[in-house]
Amino acid sequence: MSPLLPASRSARLRVGSLLPLLALVACGVDPLPGGGDTTDDTGQAPVVLGLGGLEGQVLDATGAPVAGALLTTDPRGYTATSSADGSYRITLLPPDDYQVFAAAPGWLPAGSDAVAVQAEQVASADVVLSQVPPAGGRVQVVVSGPDGAPLAGATVSASTGASGLTDADGRVELEGVWGEGLALSVQADRTWGRSLADVAIDEAGGLQWQVQLSGRQDEGALVVGSTVCGLCHEDAGAAHGDTLHARAHASEPGEELATWFQAGEGLDLGNGATAALSSDGAGWQVTVTDSADATRTFDVAGFIGDPDRATVPWTDLGEQGYPLPLAFFATADERQGYPDASARLVPYQLERWFDRAGRFDLDDGAPDPATSAERTCLACHVTGFQARARADGGMDLVGPIGDSRFREDGVGCERCHGPGGQHTSSPVADMPFAITSPQWLDVEASRDVCGQCHARTHSGPDDLPWPWTEELGAFRPGQVLADRSTSDAQHWPAGPAAATRMQLDELRLSAHGAPQAGSLRCQDCHDPHGASVDGGGQPHDQMLRLAPDDNSLCLTCHLDMDFQGDLAQVQAHTGHLVYDPEDLPEHGRCTGCHMPPTASEIGWSELSGAGDHSSHWFSFVEPQATVDWFDDAGATSLDVGTFPPHGCADCHAWNAWRWDLAGADFLGPHGDPTLRESHVEHQAATEEMWP
Repeated sequence: MSPLLPASRSARLRVGSLLPLLALVACGVDPLPGGGDTTDDTGQAPVVLGLGGLEGQVLDATGAPVAGALLTTDPRGYTATSSADGSYRITLLPPDDYQVFAAAPGWLPAGSDAVAVQAEQVASADVVLSQVPPAGGRVQVVVSGPDGAPLAGATVSASTGASGLTDADGRVELEGVWGEGLALSVQADRTWGRSLADVAIDEAGGLQWQVQLSGRQDEGALVVGSTVCGLCHEDAGAAHGDTLHARAHASEPGEELATWFQAGEGLDLGNGATAALSSDGAGWQVTVTDSADATRTFDVAGFIGDPDRATVPWTDLGEQGYPLPLAFFATADERQGYPDASARLVPYQLERWFDRAGRFDLDDGAPDPATSAERTCLACHVTGFQARARADGGMDLVGPIGDSRFREDGVGCERCHGPGGQHTSSPVADMPFAITSPQWLDVEASRDVCGQCHARTHSGPDDLPWPWTEELGAFRPGQVLADRSTSDAQHWPAGPAAATRMQLDELRLSAHGAPQAGSLRCQDCHDPHGASVDGGGQPHDQMLRLAPDDNSLCLTCHLDMDFQGDLAQVQAHTGHLVYDPEDLPEHGRCTGCHMPPTASEIGWSELSGAGDHSSHWFSFVEPQATVDWFDDAGATSLDVGTFPPHGCADCHAWNAWRWDLAGADFLGPHGDPTLRESHVEHQAATEEMWP
């Protein structure tokens, strides 16, 4: 919408219009003054040497007329004043497209839709005004830039229409801002904007919002790699190296997996095919034999996932890489000796390699390019690449150096902060403005930074499982995830995730994600740099802000919020003994009930039916949800992975194994999770514990 033109410009334009009127007088035609009646005896439009006019009314939202409003045309700045019935008429307009802007004391300025004025015609354009809210409600906003200093010249606006610029102290105050469901926004050059939604201010009240903005680099900024970042950010870089993010991809196996390669460990894939590990001293190989005894040996190009935790080896077959049909779980320090915590090989996505009879199903010696590592895996496990769609359904990842696919292994600094080339080459004073800091983004934008990999999305050609479009490219921190992808979330009926990569999807739907409960950012629980320490003083690879082996992280908020600071109420809530990190049974642990592993990427537990990805739904999943699934299927027995796990199964299976307890009321080797009756007994115990 164009602004109102100043009166001096309007006067200049009107004087200039007298030149053609002099010619009319010389020809004996009476010129009609602007704003006068321009119709002839029949009430038709003016017939004045190809000129036209505008007429209409100035109204309020109820349709009542607004008198005394100043009307101004854009272009040319012709003016008029609305009469008692709100009507106006502006004449002698050269043919053109016009808007009419109206302003009146006590009303917010507004404009009409654009209309075409034609020669010898009068067009119609009404203007609807809104009243200025009564003064009283106020918003004071204090804005600082990425460097932490007050930021002058930032635009602060409210959904009521009020706006202003911050002064040298980064401060601005808006008056007449009150009501329910208000929105505030802050925009400034060289930064990402921020907004505050669902604000309520009463007529006599106010709000102060102190906000820091994140810098935003140019679109053409280059990836430099985490090593360069670590030259200045030494502490963050050192801690980050011990995190799961840093180990999301590796070119070499971990120590335990290396011994398995050297020992030639093998795996029955369960479809008549087998796989065996080997090493020739220069690299690592996987030999696969199908059910028809056809054998192929593949060189391992890398490991998707942390080789010291869980990983899938992949092989390079010409122009695309492919995950091999097996995965490795390393020995877990927790639950020593438990089968689910022991080192093991498991089959992985066999359908990519074999037909139903277990024979190789390969075209030109490789699986379908739509199942390639570039298309399905690597984009969330490495850093620094450009993506291009291939005609065969695959994706090309192109790194910045030579013929590499990517800049660095793992999730490096620039996956969360954006390319660092502009940041590292800027003058010192400008550096903070040339890098993205997720903690200073909006809550949703901050979550989107994590959601680029931890939300289940599809985009681009053929439902690409990560955010990318050919026009916009891959997601960069600060951008809107939904601009490049749509949700592909898959939930069990009770609510938690039924598929992996759904941490953000679950969080947004949980009590922690609801705006009225105070939306949490991922960083409220996680430290992406891994610098927070556990009780032993060492960074934890899951990047939690407090030690994960007790309830302190959850109770930081919930002890006072829900239990009035009384630990006895916590015990009453759990229905178990107070959790003790030294007590291996793990009873009373918040995450055991509220974050059960309901989804699986690599494998489901045969002992409990649980997956390998913890839910971020945060609500207790009762065993009844599992019983209902069996009943809906009309089954008394189902294979693991085909029914939803609940909040009791995983912990009880571990305790059943550890104590060698017999009895169907504990899942595990003595209580079969594939049987409906096991979950019925869990539900009965739940109802007895929490009647």
